[in-house]
Amino acid sequence: MQVNIRRLLPIGSIVKLKNANKKVMIIVNNILSETDKTIAHYDYSGCLYPEGVFDTTYNFLFNDADVEKIYDYGLITDEDFRIRLLVQNFAEGKELLFATEEEQQKIQKEIEVLDETSI
Repeated sequence: MQVNIRRLLPIGSIVKLKNANKKVMIIVNNILSETDKTIAHYDYSGCLYPEGVFDTTYNFLFNDADVEKIYDYGLITDEDFRIRLLVQNFAEGKELLFATEEEQQKIQKEIEVLDETSI
């Protein structure tokens, strides 16, 4: 599984998908979808914005490459840093350890650079 935590948008981010008219809010990161004995990995699951989740029929699975524009970058907390590191370690087959303060600071710097160039 290929995961780029530097690019992974946090939950709550508001985006426009290519070839879409409505904004979408990210509600899940790194999701596996299983249909007809096939498992697919997606970077995100989202719902219509500002409507929110009112029916799972309107939830969308999409990848980072499907994002055309970022309207709002969701909240990043210490817990988010830890989850990002866990996801990265899992994707790389490493032991699942919580991020140290030094690792959190490194991720924060990468996110700040991304934030400045993406929006």
